[in-house]
Amino acid sequence: MHKILGLFPGQGSQAVGMADDLVEKYLNFFETANRVLNFDLLNLMTSGPQEILTLTKWAQPAILTVSFVKFQDLQQTEGLQLQNYACFVGHSLGELSALLCSGVLDFETAVFLAHKRGEFMQDAVPEGKGGMIALVGLLDKKVFELAEENKVYVANFNSPEQVVFGGMWDNLNKFCESLKIHGSTVKIVPLRVSAPFHTPLLLPAKEKFSTLLETIALKLPQIPVISNVTALPYPNDPIKIRELLSDQIVHSVLFKDCVHYAVENYYFEHFIEIGFGQILTGLIKKNKFAITAFK
Repeated sequence: MHKILGLFPGQGSQAVGMADDLVEKYLNFFETANRVLNFDLLNLMTSGPQEILTLTKWAQPAILTVSFVKFQDLQQTEGLQLQNYACFVGHSLGELSALLCSGVLDFETAVFLAHKRGEFMQDAVPEGKGGMIALVGLLDKKVFELAEENKVYVANFNSPEQVVFGGMWDNLNKFCESLKIHGSTVKIVPLRVSAPFHTPLLLPAKEKFSTLLETIALKLPQIPVISNVTALPYPNDPIKIRELLSDQIVHSVLFKDCVHYAVENYYFEHFIEIGFGQILTGLIKKNKFAITAFK
């Protein structure tokens, strides 16, 4: 079998019903997540409400759990063992899922970390005060200058024609007005998130998560995981892994560069999105990488 690029989605991929096709077969994993969190995460995923599932502290462990169970299911249904993957790329939270599936963490620890990561990120900025928008279209230099002028930060480089910005809503609204005055034709899409992730505004979350990670034992990745921060593989050093995981909270997600590095440095013909939805599959197509979906 040809090697495959494994992609793990991040926040925004959550939806009521996201686990429906996996629950019966893998109930034990969902029950484990419930026990670790002392919360009925499975019921939230299957019955909602969506507005609670979208809260970062629940969305993140839900997405990670579904990605991990999907990874197990691909072994059962498609015969995809760890050695069949060339490398992993996660998008934001998806990087934690990738490290879990590469053997750096065990499932219980990863669920706990995803919940605390989400909790820290959600608490870093008062609810409703900050958020994120995606700009879709060709972005010229002036767009980035206007963002800086309005104290808005680049959060995700997803594709040449999709860049996500984060900031306080007062500043984001001023930025959007500035874009109109500038005559920009980019489409503005508000995102279903509760805080300006991957911006310096999340520094309190980074500091708390860094302290928590110091208490967590990590193993070395069994296959390469490309870091969102550096667009290079995670080093075989637990200290550096902890640093990159915490830095990621305040650093722009270099998704486009991560996939580009994977394409240039590893041999594979196909990719597979390991989780719920097709968000990253869509980004691969927008980036026009010469790889196709697995089946």
